[in-house]
Amino acid sequence: MMTSQIILTVYALLLFIGAYMGFKAGSKVSLIMGIVSGCLTLVGVYWLGVAMQSGYLFLTILNGLLTGVFVMRVVKTKKMMPA
Repeated sequence: MMTSQIILTVYALLLFIGAYMGFKAGSKVSLIMGIVSGCLTLVGVYWLGVAMQSGYLFLTILNGLLTGVFVMRVVKTKKMMPA
């Protein structure tokens, strides 16, 4: 397993942990989106082993979308974490 695959697997686990923490705080949307994001990241990690360039492209697009959603929420609410 490449170093990038290990790092991205840890990232996926952090997404799953974030989903649990959001659900624990009462957000079903956080649970669903965290699980979906974590699973898609794991798909990308698998894809790295099959077709590296396509896997990196998929993960770059996925993480760009996640970053965009997060930045929009921060700009809108002016808070890193919702109340």
